[in-house]
Amino acid sequence: MQEFQRTGKRSMLKRIWSLALTFMVVFSAMTSLAGLAASAEENTPVTIVGWSFNRTLWINTYPNPNGAAANNPEAIPANVGINTEGSELRGNSGNINLSYLGSDQSDGTIINRGWSQPGACWLMTFSTKDFMNLTVSLHQRSSGSGPRDFKFEYSLDGTEWKPVTDQEVDAVVPAISVMIQPGSGNVKTVDDLALPAELDNRDVVYLRLRVVSDVRADGNVGGMGVGAAESGINHIVIMGVDYVAQPELVSLSVVPSSTNLQNNTTITIAVTGNYSNDTSVVLASALVKLKQNGTQTVKVGDYDVTVVVNGNNKITNCYIGAQVNNGNQNSQGQNSNSQGGNSQR
Repeated sequence: MQEFQRTGKRSMLKRIWSLALTFMVVFSAMTSLAGLAASAEENTPVTIVGWSFNRTLWINTYPNPNGAAANNPEAIPANVGINTEGSELRGNSGNINLSYLGSDQSDGTIINRGWSQPGACWLMTFSTKDFMNLTVSLHQRSSGSGPRDFKFEYSLDGTEWKPVTDQEVDAVVPAISVMIQPGSGNVKTVDDLALPAELDNRDVVYLRLRVVSDVRADGNVGGMGVGAAESGINHIVIMGVDYVAQPELVSLSVVPSSTNLQNNTTITIAVTGNYSNDTSVVLASALVKLKQNGTQTVKVGDYDVTVVVNGNNKITNCYIGAQVNNGNQNSQGQNSNSQGGNSQR
């Protein structure tokens, strides 16, 4: 009778320990998510740099709004945002000088003419220093004989270019990321397009809208080199949040809620990430059912966890055997012993 009571107490203690670990896993995950949500609320997006004009502002800044005279600019510094110093907008087309078309009551645009030569583009140069999670918004317009199809590309040096969206149709005509909409004023608005993380926290970056076909806004082909072939752009806004250096993942720990499978083969396994700033975060947890003897692999979130159970139905080891690529460093070989989940670094 006493032996039965002792066995019952041990079984109860194991159940309590299993429930406690499960609670800790869930609580840690909820706390981590709450912390991330709070950080996200505090780190709200701001305007890093931008170009936005109406007719009056343009005339006050550049005296000849409608022509390509010498007193009109070749490059326009950004006039809104935090990182305006050193920024510029250029219309690399057949013309050099930019002008403005529109009234204060209409949605006018900064324009340039003649868009038939190779590499014609709207080119923005600016700094993203101290910012991350970047987005771009803008408004475009073309005349009927102006270009219809553009592609967003970025560069870190102004020479080597990569697509903002990784889509290619073929080697001749790249995928169109901005298409001017015929029949609706030949306009296109881009809202909060995400920019690649490679542009985060840089002293200088380059973003361009490059003409990628000879299709005009009216649907006809060719003839974009004439003076009437206009492309306009305005209300360009680059936004982002304060740059936060991400801690490095140093190791992974695997912790089973119980090591004795004699009475219950269903346990909770947690995978915890240990970071260079001395914090630990539960990355994944799962309720799994194990065989009572042998080596087996179970899925815990994105991780394949190998569990070794001996002939006495006790877990002697569990470790990460493989990891689905999720952006973290390779965790092959990170493991924990069965007595408390100490990771090996």
